[in-house]
Amino acid sequence: MNPQETTLPEAAALEKPYRLNLANPSEAEPLAAYIEEGFKPEVLSAAEYAVASKFTVAKRRREWVAARLAAKRLLSWRFQQAGLYLKPGEISIENRPDGMPFARLPDGTVLGEGTLSLSHSSGWGAAAVCEPWALVGLDLETVAPRPKSFLETMAHDSEWAPWMQADPVEQTRLWTLKEAVAKLLGTGLSVGFWDIRFPLDGESRRLELHNNAKACWEKLGSPAVHFDSKPDEDRILTVAYAARSER
Repeated sequence: MNPQETTLPEAAALEKPYRLNLANPSEAEPLAAYIEEGFKPEVLSAAEYAVASKFTVAKRRREWVAARLAAKRLLSWRFQQAGLYLKPGEISIENRPDGMPFARLPDGTVLGEGTLSLSHSSGWGAAAVCEPWALVGLDLETVAPRPKSFLETMAHDSEWAPWMQADPVEQTRLWTLKEAVAKLLGTGLSVGFWDIRFPLDGESRRLELHNNAKACWEKLGSPAVHFDSKPDEDRILTVAYAARSER
């Protein structure tokens, strides 16, 4: 085996340490329109409003707002469990330079690095929040046939089978698996599609990490990574989660 690659062993069962929430397009549409008119919705912080007002594509703004709606519902619940009652606009969801989201509280406290993940697709927003002892990555994608050029870039030969050419569900699922792992690892744009692989073994897949993805995984303590994929007719939502090594 190449020293820059690793195949993860079968992971032992792990209690699911995360909660999910989705926001539909009809929830985000009026808020996005309000922003476009130059007003700040109460659900957004000043920092979030500054970002949302810069979008030039209405669809992008709606999806961005939808993901934050989903995340704030989860964060409000989490904080209430700890006896902290905050209005949604008092929670500011921001991003590190590598894209990983975190929550900033009114007193400047930063929470959620590695425990908060957001995604959006076709007007829907999704968020996952996990326990402090865990890591989570989430991806939501619309099921649709992908162009051959994209498939050749996204899928390594070991991940591909001829039958997948006519199976947009499996194409989309593979994409969400890769994106969810990248978010869990916090790799940002430092890894390519082929650094995170799910080779086919019959009808099953197994995570295999290469190069920078492997290095990021090792920095996290080489945790066992688990997956949940939730397909429906139109979308696939995949969650990758793991226990932190210091648990």
